[in-house]
This record gives sequence, structure tokens and C-alpha cells, in this order.
Amino acid sequence: MNNVKTNQHLRRKISALAVIAGLGIAALCALPKAKADQPVAVSGTWNLCGHTMWDTLHQAGRNFTVDFYQNQNFFGPVVGTLYITPDDPEFDVLHLASDGVTLVRVNFHGSGSFGGSVLGRPVSSEAVMGYQAQIAPDGTGHGVWWFNDPLAGIHGNGTLDGNPPDPNPCEGDGSYVTGTYTGQFQLTP
Repeated sequence: MNNVKTNQHLRRKISALAVIAGLGIAALCALPKAKADQPVAVSGTWNLCGHTMWDTLHQAGRNFTVDFYQNQNFFGPVVGTLYITPDDPEFDVLHLASDGVTLVRVNFHGSGSFGGSVLGRPVSSEAVMGYQAQIAPDGTGHGVWWFNDPLAGIHGNGTLDGNPPDPNPCEGDGSYVTGTYTGQFQLTP
């Protein structure tokens, strides 16, 4: 007899737990789901005034490395400035041909804080943008960029194309460069 009472008691407890678990799952399913907007294609223009940090120039065979700092200004769906500072500069590697004079290409990369807005949404103080690119002997450039602002829910990536540097310097001895960007951004709530 005692076994029967124990089994009935266990069945009631298990049934109660199943009802509670079912209600919990139903409540979770009823909550609104966080979702990101569909990716949005972007394209626009940029310019920069880059400054060579000559004290960082080093030679390794036919290659030279040097750092740059600059403010990169973006226009279009991305509006604002990417700050590449002397404390966290762009790193460039210049590759020369076997004659030691002719430029073959320049590889470079950098990242920094970004201030402004993307698709009309203001960025937070956590916004970071980075890039990696290559410059051909004719001075044109091509590369990729990425953007991450977890606080504002803005994430993106795409490509960059650059024109040869303007022959006239900017801000003292700076190199003025213009170009275009394309890519996509994902906005999360």
C-alpha cells in the first residue's frame, strides 16, 4: 500500500513540474525576439590627410616600413571621421623591385576610433573602424574595411578604392588622398 501512495505522490510532483516547465517555455516563446534589420548597402566617398612618422622608417632589404597618422573623413550614408593617431598609427610596408628603386606595391593596415553616424544612427564612444589595403605603383589603392560598434548595434564591412595622392600637400607636409567606399551595414536594436 505504501508503494502506491509514493508512486501517486511522485506522479503528481512530476506532473506539476511538467506544467511549470511548459508554462516557462510558453512565456519565453511569447517574449519579443531581438532581431537585426536586414543588411543595408552603402556607398560614398572619403578623404584623408596623412602624415608620415619619419622616425619610424626602417629598411629590411628591399622593403621599408613606416607609420602614418591621419584623420579619414567619410561622406554619404557613413558620415564622420576615423581617427588614426600617432599612438595607434597605420603601418605601411613599401616593397621595391630588385633594382631597389622601383615601387612594386605598398601594403598597409590600421584601425581607430570613429566619430559620427551610420545610416543616420549616431555611433557610440565604442565605435571602431579598421582597414587593410594595397597601393599599386600608379598610386591607386584597393582594400577592405570593417566597422564594429557593439554599444550602438552597428556592424559593417566592405571595400575601399583610393585615387593617387594629390600632388599638393595638405596640412604642412601631409599627403591628401580621396576615394570611394562600398559595403553593407547591419543595425541591431
